[in-house]
Amino acid sequence: MSRIRSLLGANSNKSLSNLSAELRRKNFLSSSEVAFDDYFIQAVPLGTFVFTPTNIYHARYALVGQLVTLAVSVVGTTSGVAATAIRLSLPETGWGATDAVGAILSEGQAGQCRILDGTETKGLWRIPYNQNFIEITRHDNANWGIGTGRAILLNLSYMKAM
Repeated sequence: MSRIRSLLGANSNKSLSNLSAELRRKNFLSSSEVAFDDYFIQAVPLGTFVFTPTNIYHARYALVGQLVTLAVSVVGTTSGVAATAIRLSLPETGWGATDAVGAILSEGQAGQCRILDGTETKGLWRIPYNQNFIEITRHDNANWGIGTGRAILLNLSYMKAM
């Protein structure tokens, strides 16, 4: 933290745009702004369980080197035989390790998100090794409910496949 403060100087309460400009001056970022692009989000069926997006409020991403920053807010309807995961397409295939580092890396990348499945609750996301989709589960790993009004809010960063 002290390294960050020394980079920013005495006033560490700068706005993001000022922070971005300061980091560019100190050669930490390129001279161009990082732009977010829209991407066409699609549901990826899991057996007969299907999530059909009805409202996509945003599906945007930015790519800086191998790092993908993703923001998704989507509401939809679930149908079929209930399952523990909803799968959504990604703008870039996720990276994973297959060597002897351990099972955690070979399973891909993971984190937390917010979901609405009857009530608002914590969800978990996972990008399986070298896949172009993300799986969203309930924090208790129970099946998603069947019906309308299922919502997912994701804000995350992940490494794309090399």
